[in-house]
Amino acid sequence: MFAKVDPVVVAAILAFLALVLVVPAQASASLRFTLKELLSVAPFLLLSIGVTAYAKASGADNLIARAFRGHFTPDHHFGFEAAAWYWHFVDVVWLLLFVLVYWL
Repeated sequence: MFAKVDPVVVAAILAFLALVLVVPAQASASLRFTLKELLSVAPFLLLSIGVTAYAKASGADNLIARAFRGHFTPDHHFGFEAAAWYWHFVDVVWLLLFVLVYWL
């Protein structure tokens, strides 16, 4: 009936239930704080997961694996060079995304 539940999720639920039993007044404040903060982080998480999924789908990981297998030589390495430029672009996008979501 139930799929296998991640042990971290079980531990978090048990910790919250222990908090409810020990300090009931603190439990509602903790739950409100957790949900509020999770909602404020959600846009950044969704956008960063989207960028990662795009990178995975674009084959960047395959290109890096080919580099480690010796596919590229000092004279034949344009694909690796292009990937390096691409990842620098992705880094800049991450920084801009962070600034736009959290600082502005």
